[in-house]
Amino acid sequence: QKHFRFSDGERGVGVSTSDSRGRPAVPEPEPDAEPSEAAPHGVALTRFGRIIRFSLSSHAEVSQRSGRRYARVAKGDRVLRVLPSAGHEHASIATRGGNALAFPVAEVGILKGAGKGVTGIKLKPGDEVLAYDLVGELSAGVEVTTTRGREVVVSPKRYGGSRAGRGQAVMKRGGFQDWAPPLERLDLIFGQGEE
Repeated sequence: QKHFRFSDGERGVGVSTSDSRGRPAVPEPEPDAEPSEAAPHGVALTRFGRIIRFSLSSHAEVSQRSGRRYARVAKGDRVLRVLPSAGHEHASIATRGGNALAFPVAEVGILKGAGKGVTGIKLKPGDEVLAYDLVGELSAGVEVTTTRGREVVVSPKRYGGSRAGRGQAVMKRGGFQDWAPPLERLDLIFGQGEE
């Protein structure tokens, strides 16, 4: 790891490309919109349920050696995943305790600097976010497995609600135990592979 130093306890969350072919399709910006609020955005969710939306335009330029910050997290919290967004998607969230919630990303304000974000999902004491994804279709969502082996899709159609809600309890006993983010085939995104 020549370019990163992790001796301070930091962890890599994910990797995103700056190539325009790997970004989501972005609608034309409104004439009144500030450049810092224009799409595409980055949407991050923390383990304690805080959600952050920020403009990716401030991260387009080459940064200094220490990098650029987009989030400040509380002690014990960490960012689970950061995803690019065009602004029309839904955030699909599942907690380890068995709650599920999906809400429009447009309900999250855009931060101009590094911040703690806003409450994405309210958690019970001892609970934490297990899975998170951005989905464009109402029938799509995070696919999680319950402690009893049943697979559940947290779609906006079934588990839709508002930001900062508790979500719906999927099961009374047990919770979610397993989730794997979907694999993104970059060769297909860049038009160089075959299915």
